[in-house]
Amino acid sequence: MVNMVYFNMCSLWAVSGRVFEVVSILIFVLMLLLMGKGFTITRGRISTSGSIKIAVFMTLYALTYAILFFYQAVVITFLHIRSSSQIVLG
Repeated sequence: MVNMVYFNMCSLWAVSGRVFEVVSILIFVLMLLLMGKGFTITRGRISTSGSIKIAVFMTLYALTYAILFFYQAVVITFLHIRSSSQIVLG
């Protein structure tokens, strides 16, 4: 019983750590895009079309990252558990 609670807490910490990692990567990519456009380095404003391009790119990037994150969490974990159970059962 104690091992099961410990395992669930460890998996919760692992998932929350992975979520923070994803958020930090998204912020880092956004900062690189803004620096590439020259925001606060050479100019104080980004054009409307530039803002739209950055917003569309970051939305698609975040959606792709989220899809891959859930794919890894659900499908790959399920396949790992399935293959482990097949090994145990013979």
